[in-house]
Amino acid sequence: MPSEADLVNAFKTFDVNGDGHITPQEMISILTRPTASGHALSYADAQSLVAEFDVSGDGRLNMQEFFNLMGSNKALPMPGQSAMRVGTAFDFLNPANDWQPITDKSVIDALGRLCSAIEVQQVEYSIGSNSYTARQGRDGTISQMNVATRAIRPVRLVPFFFEYEEGPRDWRPVTQPEALTALTAVLASSKPKTYQAKNLQFNDFQPYEATLLNGQGLIQQRNTNSGRLRRVRATPVGIDGANYFEFRDGAAGSDKWSLVSPSCVKQLAAVAVGRGDAYYTITYPHATFQYHARLENDGHIIQMNVATRAERPIRPAPWHGHGKEVALERRADATEGYVPGMQAAEEVRRAPEEWAGMGRRAAAEFHVPEQVEMGLPEAPVQLVEAEIPMAQPVGPVVYYYQPPIPMAMPMDPSLPMATFC
Repeated sequence: MPSEADLVNAFKTFDVNGDGHITPQEMISILTRPTASGHALSYADAQSLVAEFDVSGDGRLNMQEFFNLMGSNKALPMPGQSAMRVGTAFDFLNPANDWQPITDKSVIDALGRLCSAIEVQQVEYSIGSNSYTARQGRDGTISQMNVATRAIRPVRLVPFFFEYEEGPRDWRPVTQPEALTALTAVLASSKPKTYQAKNLQFNDFQPYEATLLNGQGLIQQRNTNSGRLRRVRATPVGIDGANYFEFRDGAAGSDKWSLVSPSCVKQLAAVAVGRGDAYYTITYPHATFQYHARLENDGHIIQMNVATRAERPIRPAPWHGHGKEVALERRADATEGYVPGMQAAEEVRRAPEEWAGMGRRAAAEFHVPEQVEMGLPEAPVQLVEAEIPMAQPVGPVVYYYQPPIPMAMPMDPSLPMATFC
């Protein structure tokens, strides 16, 4: 959840005339600004939200009423929110209709810029003697065109695993491949995406819009037909099947996120799926610290240093799995091979049994972390931070794009910025 200071600042942003209240008109004026995170709701939606949380009945929201709204499962996008330093990798569709990793560094840099927060409509790059252009659609899909032949070939952001909020602390796997594609694009760019995905209840396709809510990667999904809202979170599962988390490194509002110690990742994964709080100590070479990790109402974790009572947010960071690529037949694919935009697309997506026959687990299995000790306040789990030996690579080393940390001075967006892992 955003801090109280974040909520106060958001309230002041929405309260355009500074009278201590927010009207539906003011909500819309902020959420449709070109610099805001996107048009997240209609005027009718805004009126409905105000009416629902307007305890005083004056047609406006005071600060406490606004706080109640932002603490609910109908939270508005926080103006200017972004998920910084989300790493991205890319696949192309080979002749066998399998997604194969793109390993060319210049191509990854170009596609990374296309899918990041940088305002780029099209990128150009060369592979051998061939020149290509690529564009990203509003639904997160990418099309690559051979400049000479005009032939189009699908390219994709490697999709992350996501879960939607069915009820309080009840998070369930997102399985619609179109949604996974768009949600990954939202997280990579911090920009809203619109897409069509199958509604499993009615077995038809419905239009949706997804908008980033906070820097931990919480996303709001809205059915633009019914207006129904629900929250979505990324899971920590990387493409290598392992779990990764980052902690906010710095004071509240910091855009710097650092990788969490691998020693406590199993406990954090268990906390994330609702198995309760975790209590543990981590012994480093020169010090020992005790921590308490708990799950917040927004589906993300807060870790507290027991001695200092200092708290810091934890976010899932599956992109770190891009840097530990495994053989093609062992890669974790959240969409199980689905190819968006192709005819008979349902047939292109591989069935779980076929996926298993290729040596891969069904996507839903990655949402169930292993059983692990959670500890108690008076008896925390004893963990040791030790150097983990590097595994022998079984596939190509992956190079993936990770946007730079914003700087005070303008930066040339044509410069390649990426991370070697």
